[in-house]
Amino acid sequence: MSPPAKTYTAPPPVIKTEPPPVIKTEPAKPTFADSDKRKDNLFHQTGKQQHTTLNKDSLQVLAENLASSVSLSRLPTPEPPIFTGDPLAYPDWLSSFTTLVELRGVPPLERIHYLKKYLGGPAKEAVGGCFLLRSEQAYEEAKAILNERYGNPFTVTEAFRNKIETWPRISGKDSMALRKFSDFLKQCQVAMKDIPDLAVLNDVRENRKMLQKLPDWVVTRWSRVVARVKKLTNTYPPFENFVGFIQEEADIACDPLTSLGSLRPSTDKDQQGTSNGTTRKRKPGGHTLSTSSKPTTDTESCQFCKKDGHPIQECEAFKAKPMTERQDFVKKGGYCFGCLGKGHISRTALLAASVRNAVRSIQTSLHSN
Repeated sequence: MSPPAKTYTAPPPVIKTEPPPVIKTEPAKPTFADSDKRKDNLFHQTGKQQHTTLNKDSLQVLAENLASSVSLSRLPTPEPPIFTGDPLAYPDWLSSFTTLVELRGVPPLERIHYLKKYLGGPAKEAVGGCFLLRSEQAYEEAKAILNERYGNPFTVTEAFRNKIETWPRISGKDSMALRKFSDFLKQCQVAMKDIPDLAVLNDVRENRKMLQKLPDWVVTRWSRVVARVKKLTNTYPPFENFVGFIQEEADIACDPLTSLGSLRPSTDKDQQGTSNGTTRKRKPGGHTLSTSSKPTTDTESCQFCKKDGHPIQECEAFKAKPMTERQDFVKKGGYCFGCLGKGHISRTALLAASVRNAVRSIQTSLHSN
C-alpha cells in the first residue's frame, strides 16, 4: 500500500495589536480643605508634644518644691530672742521680731501675745500695763514705749559709752580678749552711721579712755601711728582709724601660725607648786602671810569674770556691779568678806600688818559707807 499523501496546513494569521495609548494625568492640586486638615494634624501633634513636655517640666518643678519644703520642715523654727532691756541689743531684737512675727501675717490681736512671750526683765515690766488690754491699740502703744525707752539715740549712745568705760583691762597675753574688744569697737563704728551722737568717740579724751583698757605694747604702737598722723595732718586720728588699728593688731595677736599663743602654748606660770597645786613667788624683803586660803598671784584667773591676768580684788567688772550683787556673789561662792579668799571667813582670816591697808581697800568693794 502506498503511504497517505501529506497535506499542508497554513499557520494562523498574525494579528498585530497596538498598545493602548498612555494617558498622562497631572496630580491633583491640594485644596484649602486638605491644607487645613494637615495644619490641624500638625497642630495636634505639636500640641501633644508640648503638653507632654509641660507635664514633665511641671512634675519636675513639683518634685523640687516638695523636696525643698521637706528640707525646710526639718530645720528648727526661727524665733526672736528674748529682749530684757539692753539698749545695745534692741535694734537686733526689733528686726528679728518684725521679720518673724509681723511680716508673717499674724493678726494684730495676736501680736500682743507674741510680744509678751519675747520680752523679759525691765523691758517686760515697762509695758506690763499694755498686756491687760489685749487689743491692737495696746500693741502699738507697747511698741511705742519700747522704742522711746530703748531705741532712743541718746540711750544707745550712753549704753555704748558706759560699756567702754566699764570694759575690763586686757592682759598683754590675752589675744582673745583683744579681739573681743576689737569686735565691740567695730560695732560702735557701725552704729555711728545711724547715731550721730556717737561721734564723740572721735574725741582725744574718749580715745585715751579706750587706751587705758589695752596692753602696754598696743598703746606704744598706737602712739607711733598718732605721731605720724599728727606730723602729716596736724590732727588726731579719728575713731575709724583707731578701730582699724585695733582690728589689725588683734588679727596679728590671734594668728594661728605666728602669734605668741601658737608658738608658746604653755603659759609662763611657775611649774614648781606646793602640795595643793598653787604657786606663789616671794618678793625680796616681803612678809609671809600664812592662811588656809589659796594664795593670790598675778597670773591667777579672776573668780568673777573668769579671765587671767588679775585677781578678783582688781577686777573692774566686779567693782562696776552694784553693792547687792557683789555681796550676793561672795555669799554664794563662799568667799571671805575680809580678803575674798576661800577656805575661811573674815573672823578666822589671819591678816599681816603689812597688808592691812590693802585689805581695807578690798573691803570697800563689798561694804557701802
